[in-house]
Amino acid sequence: MDLSLSASAVTVADKMPIDWKETPQGHIFEVNLPGVSMESINVEIVEGELEISAERMQVTKEGETWHHVESFTGRLVRRFKLPREGIIGIMEKKYEDGVLRITLPVLPRPTSFEINISLMP
Repeated sequence: MDLSLSASAVTVADKMPIDWKETPQGHIFEVNLPGVSMESINVEIVEGELEISAERMQVTKEGETWHHVESFTGRLVRRFKLPREGIIGIMEKKYEDGVLRITLPVLPRPTSFEINISLMP
């Protein structure tokens, strides 16, 4: 039985899995990027979406010949629609042991607020 996946059965999410959680302080994204150099990773907020892109290159030294390659090589891009309110930018990006951690801080939500009422003319 052949258990290999066809190219169409493998998605970008399989190649760059991302976990996203929200805390009282902000949104935290953890991106699995083993084998990707920090220099090839780009993170930005574009039109209300967090865009994460990276490129994994296949390295071949002189005299080496690959006989079988299952690791993905090429450019990967993931986008996530962010909540409309509260996010104030990218606070920090850390890359360690093949995992990129992105923290997007949010403005604290007021627990109470006052609404001013004005007279109609």
